[in-house]
Amino acid sequence: MKHCELPSAIRVLDLTEPGLEGDLLIPFAIDELEIGKVGQGAPPLLHFWVHRRGLAAGIRDAKLPHAAEAMEALRRQGTRTAIRHSGGSAVPLDEGVLNVSLIVPKPTASLDFREDFARMAELLRSAIRVCGQEMQQGEVIGSYCPGDYDLSIRGKKFCGIAQRRQTKAIAVQAFVVVEGSGEERLQRAKAFYDRAVGEADRGADRCGRTLCYPKLRSGTVASLAENGMPGMTVERFKQVILSVLQRQGTAVLDYSRTIAHDPQLLEQTAASIRNRYSGNLPAT
Repeated sequence: MKHCELPSAIRVLDLTEPGLEGDLLIPFAIDELEIGKVGQGAPPLLHFWVHRRGLAAGIRDAKLPHAAEAMEALRRQGTRTAIRHSGGSAVPLDEGVLNVSLIVPKPTASLDFREDFARMAELLRSAIRVCGQEMQQGEVIGSYCPGDYDLSIRGKKFCGIAQRRQTKAIAVQAFVVVEGSGEERLQRAKAFYDRAVGEADRGADRCGRTLCYPKLRSGTVASLAENGMPGMTVERFKQVILSVLQRQGTAVLDYSRTIAHDPQLLEQTAASIRNRYSGNLPAT
């Protein structure tokens, strides 16, 4: 497989219906186990999932002075939280946010992580184009989970990309805001940071010795349904992605019916991620 090209065959694991409600680290644990399988020669994997009410925070978020208090407040409100190990910062999740993981072998001749981001970006660019829109790539200042691989339409972010690398394989993970209000999700992220940073600390540098968090600005995030794709749903956009793969010659193999992850192993893997990256933060 050449850099930025899609694989000739891919397994598809679909966990979008009815959506997950429990431990937010379970889908990340699935990715962790599947990275190992792909690294040992299993076909690449495309993992779709939805969590019905969660906030996936980043490793830097866990270092904010009142992060534990902010996560406990979310837990009391019925929101699952976790510190993910794939980079980025806080992302609100719900039924209208499609999470997409593309797990592929790691090219032995390249150390450039941007090639892996570019593969996901090009897949989503093709899907957006099928829907009659053009996307842009580049950081959207003021959005949540900002980065060089923010994907936007007319300046409004709808997707962020992170990755998790092992020795022989890589998971490139994207969250796609498909349905509902981008602004409402931005305000959820802002409320988390307001509490996690604390009133006395908000005047500190954006990325000082101890504080590093995005300064969120209203009007920077919009769902696909809000931005040129009225009526777009998670199910429809998922099918568009699959159609793009098939049109480009990728054989799509349904892995959902044959998945055989030991529940105990999944829980152990999730616990390992939590223990390594969450420290003393509450398990929610």
